[in-house]
Amino acid sequence: MKLQIILLLMLGQCALAQSPTPTPDPLKPSVVSEQDLVGTWLQVGTSETLGGKQKEMAPIEIKWKLEAGGRGTFSQRISVSAAPWVSQLSWGLDGDTILLDGGRDRYTIVQPGADSMVWRNEAVGNYYYVRRLP
Repeated sequence: MKLQIILLLMLGQCALAQSPTPTPDPLKPSVVSEQDLVGTWLQVGTSETLGGKQKEMAPIEIKWKLEAGGRGTFSQRISVSAAPWVSQLSWGLDGDTILLDGGRDRYTIVQPGADSMVWRNEAVGNYYYVRRLP
């Protein structure tokens, strides 16, 4: 009986090892280009629904610095007297969705613009109102 269980486990492991590697979905076209997003973006408000009542971010400051070539930084300051917490990130576009760190964080651009945009945080489901800093 033990031998049968061991053989079944070994067969199961072999089947798992031979399963094909999934192919990533092709990237969707976008109405914005990566070049449109290069720059520093400050989150100025958030809301639970698109066009809903916005909560201001002050004194919290959240910024995304998106650089050409898919690199950048994310910074967050929780009070005016605190130093910002900064982390490196990688980014890209899949259609109208900004993918941070290989898609770990996803923000869909629901209102594109040159100097201000609205991004939907796909994990949380709320909307971020952002503006480009000079």
